Amino acid sequence: MECTLWSIIIGYFIGCMFGVGCAFAVWYTIYLGGYRRAVQDGMLDEKPLRFQKAIEFNRRHGGKGLSILGFIKLNE
Repeated sequence: MECTLWSIIIGYFIGCMFGVGCAFAVWYTIYLGGYRRAVQDGMLDEKPLRFQKAIEFNRRHGGKGLSILGFIKLNE
C-alpha cells in the first residue's frame, strides 16, 4: 500500500510539472512567434500590407468560425 501511494504522489507531481511546464513553453512560443509581432505591427502608423490583408480577411469572414474551411456549412 505504501509503495503504491508513493508512486501515485510522485507520478502526480511529475505530471503536473511537465504539464504546466509544457503549457508555459507553448504560450511563450506563441508570444515569440506571432503575438508580439502582431502587437508591434498594430501600433505602427503605417500598417504593413500583410497586416492590412489580415484585417480585411477578418472583416469579410468575421463570426463564421471554422465554416471558412469549407467542410462546415452555415445556414445563411
